[in-house]
Amino acid sequence: MLDRPAVRRPAVGPRLRVVLWVSFLLLALLGANSAYLVGVRVLGAWGVDLLNWFVPWMLLGHVALGALVAGPLGLFALLHGATAWRRGNRRAALAGVTLVAATVGLFVTGVLLCRVEGLAERFHAVDRNLVYWLHVALPVLCLVLYGLHRRAGRPIRWRLGRNYILATGAVVALLCGAHSLDPRNWNAASPEDGAEYFEPSLTRTAGGTFIPAERLMTDDRCAECHPDIAASHAHGAHKLSSFNNPFYLAAVRKTREAMLERDGDVHVARWCAGCHDPVPLASGAFDDPFYQDVTDPTAHAGITCAVCHGITEVGGHGGVRGNGDYLLEAAEPYPFEDSDEPILKWLNRQLVRAKPALHKQSMLKPLHKSAEFCATCHKVGLPEALNDYKWLRGQNHYDSFRLSGVSGGGASGFYYPPRAAENCNGCHMPRTPSDDFAATLGPDGVRSVHDHTFRGANTALAWLHESADAYLAHESILKDCLRIDLFGVREDGAIDGELTAPLRPSVPTLEPGETVLLEVVVRTLTLGHAFTEGTADSNQAWVELTVSCGDRVLYSSGSPEAMDSADPAAHVFDTFPVDREGNRIERRNVRDLFAVLYNHQIPPGAAASLHYRLPVPDDLTAPLTVTAKVKYRKFRPDYMRFVAETARPGDPPLRGDWENPPIVTISADSVTFPVAGLPDDVNALVDNPVRGVPTWERWNDYGIGALRKGTAELRTTEEAFRQVEALGRSDGALNLARVLHAGGDVTGATATLDRAVAHSSPPPAWTTDWLRGVLNRESGRPAEAAENFRDVLRWDRPPTAEMAARGFDFSRDDRVANLLGRTYLDLARRAGDDAERERYETAAIDAFKRVLAVDVANVAALDNLARLFRERGEEARAEEYRRLHAKYKPDDVAAARALRLARERSPNAAKAAEATVIYDLTPGP
Repeated sequence: MLDRPAVRRPAVGPRLRVVLWVSFLLLALLGANSAYLVGVRVLGAWGVDLLNWFVPWMLLGHVALGALVAGPLGLFALLHGATAWRRGNRRAALAGVTLVAATVGLFVTGVLLCRVEGLAERFHAVDRNLVYWLHVALPVLCLVLYGLHRRAGRPIRWRLGRNYILATGAVVALLCGAHSLDPRNWNAASPEDGAEYFEPSLTRTAGGTFIPAERLMTDDRCAECHPDIAASHAHGAHKLSSFNNPFYLAAVRKTREAMLERDGDVHVARWCAGCHDPVPLASGAFDDPFYQDVTDPTAHAGITCAVCHGITEVGGHGGVRGNGDYLLEAAEPYPFEDSDEPILKWLNRQLVRAKPALHKQSMLKPLHKSAEFCATCHKVGLPEALNDYKWLRGQNHYDSFRLSGVSGGGASGFYYPPRAAENCNGCHMPRTPSDDFAATLGPDGVRSVHDHTFRGANTALAWLHESADAYLAHESILKDCLRIDLFGVREDGAIDGELTAPLRPSVPTLEPGETVLLEVVVRTLTLGHAFTEGTADSNQAWVELTVSCGDRVLYSSGSPEAMDSADPAAHVFDTFPVDREGNRIERRNVRDLFAVLYNHQIPPGAAASLHYRLPVPDDLTAPLTVTAKVKYRKFRPDYMRFVAETARPGDPPLRGDWENPPIVTISADSVTFPVAGLPDDVNALVDNPVRGVPTWERWNDYGIGALRKGTAELRTTEEAFRQVEALGRSDGALNLARVLHAGGDVTGATATLDRAVAHSSPPPAWTTDWLRGVLNRESGRPAEAAENFRDVLRWDRPPTAEMAARGFDFSRDDRVANLLGRTYLDLARRAGDDAERERYETAAIDAFKRVLAVDVANVAALDNLARLFRERGEEARAEEYRRLHAKYKPDDVAAARALRLARERSPNAAKAAEATVIYDLTPGP
């Protein structure tokens, strides 16, 4: 009996064909998805940024499709291989096995690219790129191997393949259409008033719509991946900026109440909200006059992660205006970020880890690293809508930083660091070691993040919340940020008395019964802006000076008891703003601000010189010790009482010892003087350690402090800088030239400046060029002056090698730019023909407009432009600048009455407002 031939089973049977088509369908979707993702990546490398909310959804789909197709594709490969292996078509078998190997490699690289918390989450960037491009290349290899595999078998049905590709392309087109949608705009509500809703703050939202509060209150979710950053932020002044801050709550409540009474609504209080209450403002809750400022969740939001990192633009109204001039946009959403389901929250975190580029792009922009970003809220102008009077300047950290030597932006500074501070973050957000997912290698090679306590000077908040870490952070930046120096003694207790200085290593012997003048110098050291800044009217920073003999205090100034007074007889580093009736603005009621009696802030890299009259007692039994300290507390006692008195039931609680906020001693110095008539062995015990400050620098600081008083102490200033020059420093001649110029001696100033420049170690060229330009202009040499100023600004030429190496850029020094503009006007008036005049006038207009691009409220530039356009017959443009000049120019006539009343009400402040002040010491008990 003959054997029947064996029936040859097909390589792909009917059931296996179903598995194959399921695989093809999933591969088509996966292919379309992959084409979209690769296209986004490639176009991004070419500078076309397409990252948005849809990309993580596609990434999730990519992982899901990859996992789904693995089952049927693996099953097909296993069954098909078992059937076709023994058919004898070695070419097809070899291509098939290689295809399976490449497919396995594709899945392995896909798994390696996934970042899963708890497992190895970090590849070196080079390793990830290698795995990524291998993952991209393997599908191409698989297509080639599949073609080789099919060509070794039955004929390829090209028509079917074409349709397959077209269908895949159609899916890609659908994905591109979905990419253009933005779910943040779905069901978005807009204010009825449009953009005016946010006024008088300058804050805006993307599209002018409200942003749901929950989209801005994501701090808890941020903490899941950034616990170290979140922990520091939770106790920082930004998080506690809103109604959750009792010190702000007391003031803003009064403002809302006053506006409601005056205007019938609280709209003007939005001026506060742009910086302090961005969540209720952007979500539309702030305008409700019955807004629950304690129980509403938005009241406790503060400046959240999503707010600060959601700012996409600053300065949209032109220039650096402050007042919350930013554009806020909700971050691009990742899938499931609003879900409370644990598995979906877990998926959300893995997607952020897998595709962090979108998160980083949404949350960290180049503007976040700029000083201009901080200036949006740390530069303030009081609008007319608030005070019902006129625009007035408020606090201004930004310009004092921008025009300082610290930033390398001010050409007329006294001191310059080896390299400029590029922004505010270096001091206020130092790097701290961390294992946060966002941690990067710092300059020291240690993984770290920026501290989000925003350490500054708000010790009161950290103290109130009993946050030791936050308090120490604030205290650490305050300690030694300036230096107090008991510099010298003048005879007869007079400004023009003979000076013995600097004190130490030797000190004079005091005569019982005589009166001497103690010369004290306070110099800013590590600050990039004025001391004290921020709420300078309610901060309390002062000099405490005590004179003691043994254990007995003989005299004092600025004792804690004395500083409890609303008008202390001590030197205070603050401002003294008053209302129309001369009353001090003492409750943060800036809506009533009308004028400023004095401003005792010290610019960065500068100094203040103080005088204390000391009568030496006749009955001393021991040497006389003088101790001087600079002390600081965030709020004056009268403001603390105001906060406590206005608190309501249910408000955030104050500490039981709220009347005694901590006092930080920033700097201290002490000198012991021998006294004539005491036994020699007693005076021999006097031992004053040598000051660890160069002698020339102590003289220089003394001279700077005197120079800042204008012409009141020019003799003292000249004496100091001549000493600096005698000690071999070119700073002495340079600063002496400033003194001579201030006294009207242009010829002497020019000769002295020549001496400074000829020194073997001359002063910085930018400073000498600036001063040379000033002297040339006043000497009737405008062409030379213009060249000097251009050398400083470098608008038409590259920076010098030294400027570039040290990161200095003086192109935004509006003081020099104004001088250049005025010099061009001088040249225009001397022009020989109309063409030359036009050229200089055009250059002047450009210079003044550059000033306004930096500082829109610069009254000098506005006045010059108004005059120039009027001379040119361009009345419309002249009127525009006249109007702006009138808006920003201080009203000195109206302020005169308020200041007169202020002097009558506050005699100690009136005395402190004088250029030269001699403080009398209070006898001890």
